[in-house]
Amino acid sequence: MAKNSLLKFHNIVNGDMSASSITSIVTNIQNLDNFGIQLTWAGASPVGVVSVQTSISYNQDAEGNVTSVGSWDTIPITPTPSVSGNTGSMTIDMNQIPSPWIRVVYTKTSGTGILNSYICGKAV
Repeated sequence: MAKNSLLKFHNIVNGDMSASSITSIVTNIQNLDNFGIQLTWAGASPVGVVSVQTSISYNQDAEGNVTSVGSWDTIPITPTPSVSGNTGSMTIDMNQIPSPWIRVVYTKTSGTGILNSYICGKAV
């Protein structure tokens, strides 16, 4: 029996960290037990926080067209993932999230830069 997996893909591509926030594309994590998000940044001292949001009410059709924008809730992560410094990276590992949809949100405090994010996942 084959196991479900989500191959690594770029969910934020060269996000402009001078904007007040950056929201990744929405990813379906249904039938996955574990997933990871890796963020990398470079710029003029960007500072901000990263949150992971989930939705049960959001939906897309088979072609990726949004059929319901749904509502989004932030998963509590302690400590809150934060971005600071001219360059850096972080990985957020998560497991057993019951919602089928996920997205990553960066909220700026100060500075500018470029943000990239990758996501992957697997069933155990």
